[in-house]
Formats: sequence, C-alpha cells, structure tokens
Amino acid sequence: RQLTSRVEKPLGRTSANPIPQERLRGKFDDCCRRVLTADAVAQAWRVIDTFEAEPNVAKLMQCLTPAAKQAASAA
Repeated sequence: RQLTSRVEKPLGRTSANPIPQERLRGKFDDCCRRVLTADAVAQAWRVIDTFEAEPNVAKLMQCLTPAAKQAASAA
C-alpha cells in the first residue's frame, strides 16, 4: 500500500504562509536542546526575538555556543 499527499503551500516557504510563532519556537527549542541547556535556549530565543536592536551578532553567538551549556551548568 502506498499513500501520497501533496502540500500546495508548505509552511514557512514564503512570507505569505509563515510558520506560526509557537510552532517555530517549539522547533527551535527542540533543535537547540540537543546541544544547549534549557536556560541557554531561552536566552538565545530572547536575543533572536530582539535581534534587530543588537549592535552585532556577538551576543547571539555566545548564546549558541555549546560551551554556553557547560558554563550555564556550572553556574
């Protein structure tokens, strides 16, 4: 038996059909928690959420560095 399906407008492919914010956050959390602590994931999301106000990418890169997992765990 073979099942097929066609998606005419996949989510997130264009700005006309964006991924809902809660689904995007869930996917972000799921992917990041593989290498970062929950606190580091939350901090990274906050930085991304206000990214346009950041003067450069240094703060984001610090949050996304797996070493942040070790530092956050030690604190």
